[in-house]
Amino acid sequence: MLLNKIYQWARLKPRKPALIYNDTVWDYADFAKSIAMARNALQKDELPQGATVVILARNLFTSWPIIIALRSLGLTTLAVPSLAVAETLQIRNLSRIVTTQLSYGFFKLGKHSLSGINVTILPNFVQAEIHAADMPESPDQKVVPGAHILYTSGTTGAYKKLKIDTATEEEQNFIRARALSINSGTICQSNDVQPWTSVGFRTPCAVWNAGGCVVFNQSTDETQNVFDPIRFFRHHVNLSTIIP
Repeated sequence: MLLNKIYQWARLKPRKPALIYNDTVWDYADFAKSIAMARNALQKDELPQGATVVILARNLFTSWPIIIALRSLGLTTLAVPSLAVAETLQIRNLSRIVTTQLSYGFFKLGKHSLSGINVTILPNFVQAEIHAADMPESPDQKVVPGAHILYTSGTTGAYKKLKIDTATEEEQNFIRARALSINSGTICQSNDVQPWTSVGFRTPCAVWNAGGCVVFNQSTDETQNVFDPIRFFRHHVNLSTIIP
């Protein structure tokens, strides 16, 4: 399970950078603590294991800890860009919508087929609170980790759902790491590639599984996905993923 690998790296190399978001750096200790904070908040909802949770959070600094936390609690995750997309996907066994933002127009839920689905609003993670938190213990191994659903066009051009369970993900992490020479020294530039895409989910998982670092440069304008050469060279990137 990816969470166990992140916790392992947090114990072995706590000060090693794991996630850089617009020049703000989380080391592996920060990353593990942020996931634990999300787990603690989400456990209070007592969500049923095996259910699916939709995540509405474009901010990659907060969406990744939520995804990993929910999956470690036995829930299947699906990150989407909007409520409209979530509605069209017709997800079975949908239990909750989790978001860090109030800007998605939940007041309009009555007009959607998602009406009646409870919404959990998590606060954005504060760096000072993360630093002050204790290093988390490894989670209960009795919980079967949840899957992640991609909303991706792949190579066909037609968007579809693709469910990736933990066993498949672990195999793909190994294959991707071998194919792209990913290791603990990897610093991967992932720009603003979101976790509902194949590259946006699979590559960061493979990098963190190996103890490397993922660099996200996210434009303040959500309609733009801008390559920033200054940040690219500032963080000594040695691997970059590019999508059409």
